Amino acid sequence: MHQNESRSSRVSPVYQRNISRSSLKPLTSVPITMQSIPDSPTAATTAATTAATSAAETITLHGIQEDSTSARTAADVLDDQLFRKLAWQSVGIMALLFVVVAAIAFFFREPIGTLALLTVEYLGPIGIFFGVLAADGLTFPIPPTSYMFVTAAADAPVLPAVTAACIASLFGGSLAYFVGPFLTRVPILGRRIEFFRPRGQDLFDRWGLWTIAVAAITPVPFSIACWFAGIYRMPYRKFLAISLIRAPRMLAYYAIFALGWTSFT
Repeated sequence: MHQNESRSSRVSPVYQRNISRSSLKPLTSVPITMQSIPDSPTAATTAATTAATSAAETITLHGIQEDSTSARTAADVLDDQLFRKLAWQSVGIMALLFVVVAAIAFFFREPIGTLALLTVEYLGPIGIFFGVLAADGLTFPIPPTSYMFVTAAADAPVLPAVTAACIASLFGGSLAYFVGPFLTRVPILGRRIEFFRPRGQDLFDRWGLWTIAVAAITPVPFSIACWFAGIYRMPYRKFLAISLIRAPRMLAYYAIFALGWTSFT
């Protein structure tokens, strides 16, 4: 009995949370049948030890290992076929947004421009900050890039709005990181997390911490990726450093919107 407890205590706290949340696959490697029931106390102890060892190995397999995470490099991610697919999707989305914004500017410049100006004047940099913070921290339904669009369409001063959006996106990622472990207890958000958990687990197993970088620049939901980073207790300093990639994405989207809006002027 003590031997089982000692083996269980070796499991890192990073993985202990995943056990209770049923994020691991069933332990099919240790089937229990009538033939496998031991006949003696010694055999029972041996069987229990084997089961505990298999459980620990399964947890290690499906958990996020910091050593293997740190071993991955940016070059490994860039060479990954899935990342390339997501990158091309991002390029396609940006191209589509450019065309859509250009069409809106051509046909509806005056009403949309007036509405965008009113929105920017009403929100100001502070309102943009909290809007992006809610979007990147709590998956608020208004995407953060929409604030870049209204800034471009309103021909508003670039520096205050873009700076507020970039800083808010970084704060939003950190907010998601810290509240992620607690959101699993909220019924609605907990179900949302469990819905995305298999996909998120696959991505973190594949890229480790670089999953945050991929989510920062691709269609992968950034806030949900940050939730899982907090749930898996990834090192915060490394998380924060990698999440800085989010700021260039905001600048890129503003540039796309500004070019599309002024393409017919």
